Amino acid sequence: MKVAVVGTGLMGSAAVWDLMRSEGVDEVVAIDSDREKLQALRARHGSERLTIHPMDVRDRRALCRRLSGCHVAIGALPHQLAEEGIWAAVEAGVHYVDLIFMWAPDLNVWRRVDELAQRAGITIISPCGLAPGLTNILAHHAHSLQDKTREIRIYVGGIPRHPRPPLNYRIVFSPDSLWDEYTRPARVVESGRLITVEPLTGLETLRVAGVGTLEAFYTDGLSTLPETVKGVERMFEKTLRWPGHAAQVRTLIECGLLSTEPVGGDIPYSPRELTTRILLPRLMLGGEEDLTVLRVEAVGEYRGQTAIERFQMVDFYDRSNGISSMARTTAYPASVAAQLLAMGYISRRGFCPPETVFTGNLLRTFMNELRRRGIRITHRRIRGG
Repeated sequence: MKVAVVGTGLMGSAAVWDLMRSEGVDEVVAIDSDREKLQALRARHGSERLTIHPMDVRDRRALCRRLSGCHVAIGALPHQLAEEGIWAAVEAGVHYVDLIFMWAPDLNVWRRVDELAQRAGITIISPCGLAPGLTNILAHHAHSLQDKTREIRIYVGGIPRHPRPPLNYRIVFSPDSLWDEYTRPARVVESGRLITVEPLTGLETLRVAGVGTLEAFYTDGLSTLPETVKGVERMFEKTLRWPGHAAQVRTLIECGLLSTEPVGGDIPYSPRELTTRILLPRLMLGGEEDLTVLRVEAVGEYRGQTAIERFQMVDFYDRSNGISSMARTTAYPASVAAQLLAMGYISRRGFCPPETVFTGNLLRTFMNELRRRGIRITHRRIRGG
């Protein structure tokens, strides 16, 4: 099995780590524009099974050449580049699992990718990270366990183990993706209709055993769920943070510090770029430990009674291998999906949201593989909830 990883940042490097330790993976091809990242990977793994290729992924022809001959590829690129990997995979005729593409699906793009992927005889599974991805799979499964589902609630977030200023937060993925999450209108389902609400609103608190009290607010993380789960009255995703974070970020927004409009004059940057330059050194995780909390609930009816299907995960920093919890819980689902795809477990072709792929026996296989990697998700049915 030959697997490519396109993008080797925090998530991509964790995918490489998992692939290098997976039986049956004969070669891992790491692709990135940053030579230093690739050299660091080479130094860390020191194996002939890992090949590195520094290149600009926007050069689609060159990327196609690198993907050709691979059984499957994993896309771990920033939001603004994710689509490049998808189109290169389609042109190369290589199965592809992406972490974030189609976060807020444009159905026309979705249909076009589906058409071309089917014509090429390949499967595109996306988005298949933590959120969206694992959250979609669990929400779809929770819905399937009930006779009728009225509401789906998704709570998810990666946070530092111990909060401290500024913002009671540490960045565990791309800062641009983080600011987009806080400023992009959030799609939710209310009264059976898909609408948008302002991000950072809908504030509530959530008590999580072993962690403490967290705050939750709307963000745009439903991805493909409004298209794949029908008939619910209410559905939303909320991001989890330590209390006080939403108000602090809202202040940045109200002051215009996350605006993407150029400042003008002699300043060639936007307020967001300047804010990132100032805050990033103070917000990077560094040597601190992080944790990830996920709770997915379907509220409905089961055998004539009101019931809640609750799936929950609390995951911690991997001390022995120095891998953040956010990287583990985002990259490992994609790695597992890619390996199952390469091994022939998945016969569907075209563009496939993960919640439509990992059902039944394949879902059990998928969850068992995550459990083998130390990612444990509990399930509880609460009657009368």
